[in-house]
Amino acid sequence: MSGPSRPPARMGLESPAPVFAARNLDAAMAFYDRLGFTVRRYDSGYGYAEREGLRIHLRASPEIEPFSNHSEVYVATAEVDELHEEWRACGLLAVRSGITPALKAEVRRRWEAGEPVGLMSELVEDKPWGIREFSIRDPDNNQLRFGRPSG
Repeated sequence: MSGPSRPPARMGLESPAPVFAARNLDAAMAFYDRLGFTVRRYDSGYGYAEREGLRIHLRASPEIEPFSNHSEVYVATAEVDELHEEWRACGLLAVRSGITPALKAEVRRRWEAGEPVGLMSELVEDKPWGIREFSIRDPDNNQLRFGRPSG
């Protein structure tokens, strides 16, 4: 397969805005509000969370099972360490080395008790692919990875 014979026309493409499923839209909006996002509802089944140039669409999806949801987005930020430090105070469960069965059980227990919680990498790390990053997972297991080139 060959590419176009001429350069593609400029179409004004902008930053992507992920659409994340949320079992409970109110809980999802409260989570993003706690992280410093401005949240607003469109209607009973849809809302938005925005911070600086990042806009996340939140779609009510009460049928999703939290650890079967694998949505993910990478967000470039020059201030990856500062952002991680800010969010350390937000009550997220720290993840050291992967999501273990015990951690899944704790997340489920908190959800069922009406205390949905997100997860966050315990540390910001320099990855082998040349990116310094950390990630968070919201209460519905939507993952956001934040990073910048390392070095």
